[in-house]
Amino acid sequence: MSNKRGTLTLLLVIFIVVVFASIALAISTPSVLGKVAALALLLAVLIAGGWYLHSEFTNIKNRLERKLGKLTVAVEKESAEILHGKYLEIHDLYLKLHEKHKPRFYNKIQKLLKRIETQFVAEKKIRELLHGIHEKKLDKQKEDYSEMQNHY
Repeated sequence: MSNKRGTLTLLLVIFIVVVFASIALAISTPSVLGKVAALALLLAVLIAGGWYLHSEFTNIKNRLERKLGKLTVAVEKESAEILHGKYLEIHDLYLKLHEKHKPRFYNKIQKLLKRIETQFVAEKKIRELLHGIHEKKLDKQKEDYSEMQNHY
């Protein structure tokens, strides 16, 4: 992913340099033809940059990659219900994905699902242990708290 960020950063720098160079060329060139050429270059670069950004952010494969990365990091921080909703979004994107790209994401999605299921089971067990904990004897409370610590 860092390689892709480096590439995007390089493209952004090149884009900015070309935009400013074409604006400077359009301002400094005395001939009308030079100004038209510089403005045409500016327009072409803006269209190409807009098309690239549009395809980068609307491409299903890229969206799935971003969402997988974010959710993989958030598994330990979010509740099971939120994770389940985000997993369903990822699964919907996976179903829309072209068949040739699906094998690349299948294992990642399955591992993520297992982690979410494990967390869901742990949360459920902790809720069960917390239910009515104040009504239990002290020894039973200690056992329940140590078991909750194991699940946490």
